[in-house]
Amino acid sequence: MSLLAGRRKSSVGAEVGSLWRFYDQDGSGYLTKAQVRSLVEQLRQKELGPDTFAPHLSESAFERSCEVLGVDESGQLRQEVFARRFKDFWAQKDKLLELNVPAQAVGDDVESLP
Repeated sequence: MSLLAGRRKSSVGAEVGSLWRFYDQDGSGYLTKAQVRSLVEQLRQKELGPDTFAPHLSESAFERSCEVLGVDESGQLRQEVFARRFKDFWAQKDKLLELNVPAQAVGDDVESLP
């Protein structure tokens, strides 16, 4: 089930705020690109489900995600930008998070991997 599926606007805002607080643990008001990568990768894994192993997000998909989320030239994502742009990011999540790329269920035969 989707992280934000069926949520009311106020509930989605609370979820976005909760995501921000989890990743901005130092309270700086911005996330580094490494923190954004961690956030995006964890959102991706949550959407794929706990029983699915997926390789890391491609660099091009990560860069597109950064653009949509509003990471600036210095590699920082400010809280107010994140709050404003997360809805657009989430609307494009299937593409940005590469959710339609074949993944492997945990326990599948790994010998079949290239």
